[in-house]
Amino acid sequence: TEETINKKIPLKKAILAINEIAKRCGVNGVVGGQVVDILSENKKIDFTTLEYIHTHKTGALILASIKVGLYLSKTTKRDFKNLTKYGECIGLAFQIMDDILDIEGDFNKLGKKIGADEAKNKNTYPSLIGLARSKEILNELTNTAISKLKPYGEKANFLKNFALYLSSRQS
Repeated sequence: TEETINKKIPLKKAILAINEIAKRCGVNGVVGGQVVDILSENKKIDFTTLEYIHTHKTGALILASIKVGLYLSKTTKRDFKNLTKYGECIGLAFQIMDDILDIEGDFNKLGKKIGADEAKNKNTYPSLIGLARSKEILNELTNTAISKLKPYGEKANFLKNFALYLSSRQS
């Protein structure tokens, strides 16, 4: 019989899930993104570096959450591909929205000072490509994420609404 971590989860799937969490949290994930972010303060960086930072912070944790669910469930290659792309898009969208909220947000809703990124001379999407283009990319990412859910119809409404929430949140 196949080894299992419990009665329902095969050991191989559990290892893939654990590896995903470790990868997205460690030096190739959140830790790495945060290090590059800190080292980039007060320096001009290119768009590729900024995208690396943004996809390796909270976005990495969002993607890990989705991929762990995929590893532990019965899923097809198509589902894995679609939902991974969904996770990548909403993860990056989350970070871009953070950048936008740092400019347009409300202190009472955010619970943090507006303009903190600019005060720290942090590289953000708006500081690199402007607020309008940042909003366009945010919308493109949200639309791409939602398009990956079309094969699932109404069963994916929660994920669709989650993507819409992340791109319009106020805190």
